[in-house]
Amino acid sequence: MDYAILRWITQTFGETKFLAVLAKIVSFLGSKWVILAGVALLLCFKKTRRVGFYVMIAAGATWVFNDLILKNIVKRARPFDEHYGLRRMCELAGAKLPDGYSFASGHSAVTMAFAVAVMFFSRKFGIALIGWSGLVGLSRIGLCVHYPTDVFAGWIIGVILAVGLHFATNFALKIINSKWGKKDEKVGNSNEERTQN
Repeated sequence: MDYAILRWITQTFGETKFLAVLAKIVSFLGSKWVILAGVALLLCFKKTRRVGFYVMIAAGATWVFNDLILKNIVKRARPFDEHYGLRRMCELAGAKLPDGYSFASGHSAVTMAFAVAVMFFSRKFGIALIGWSGLVGLSRIGLCVHYPTDVFAGWIIGVILAVGLHFATNFALKIINSKWGKKDEKVGNSNEERTQN
């Protein structure tokens, strides 16, 4: 199935420099530097600071799990090394292929964790960021540096870790609040103020 999809991409759009460079640009929008810039921007403003801390933890945990743990457990050779026609997309874009991959795309995982984390505070912005994560994942396929299943696995990992963090945080807050007699508080309350953030 992966090869069929990738053949369709190259046969439909061709091995053009424009498409390759476009895929590279979109792929860069999911890099760790853009993620860090997004987190820093959220932390700069008082109204979005709480969202920023939560997004920072969700994206950071996903990056550590996927790129530092999972990648060292599930190793495999770089995709498409033997397929010149597909690998040429990276050459046209001037993108360098690393030596190996895990079975999940880190770009897809971290951008999806970022998007889902934001969605707990603002559904509108969260949906928009899920679309951004989708484009980033497709760009990894377009550059032929990840299989489609790698990208799909990355999205699943991002969702699981962001949602798991959300419930774990709320559970911890519930215990703390009951112990210290504080007012019940949740991460991602859908009150008017946070919805506007």
